[in-house]
Amino acid sequence: MFSKLPFPLPSRVIRRPIFLLVSTVLIALVACFGLSESDEHYNAGVNLIKEKKYAEALAEFDQAVLLDDSSAAAYHNQALVKEQMGRLTEALDDYTRAIALDSALFMAYTNRGGLYNKLGKLEEARVDFQRAIRLDGESASAHTQMSLTLINLGQMSGDLEILDRAISIDPEFSQA
Repeated sequence: MFSKLPFPLPSRVIRRPIFLLVSTVLIALVACFGLSESDEHYNAGVNLIKEKKYAEALAEFDQAVLLDDSSAAAYHNQALVKEQMGRLTEALDDYTRAIALDSALFMAYTNRGGLYNKLGKLEEARVDFQRAIRLDGESASAHTQMSLTLINLGQMSGDLEILDRAISIDPEFSQA
């Protein structure tokens, strides 16, 4: 129709379609490729934990960490599996690595505290449970384990208050 427009187009009018095209292509690429390979291994590991297939889950978390060694969640779940398999020293190292990567990962403190309890390192357990409670004051598990740790340390003052807090957070939490 028009070989030449009767007026000049502003450059922003030309740039907008290009921007939309580039944005659409980027969105399509993300949708096609989805999760990273590390995320896929992580998710597979989580599903295998649910099925209690710990050796297979560990292999998936090993791959996830190999592909992305900055994933605190992968180290945390790797530690859970190793603890379940009785590889306690390795589990402790992995919990510690998860905490180093994400100091706000309260479950890593709670679970490492539980492992410290198993190993008889009650003072270390107490410190981890305190940190977990500071990060998530609504964790019935952290409150319950903190209370039991204080009892084992012979520090009876405050332990019933902490246990009462655990029960008030989650009355259905059987360990409390």
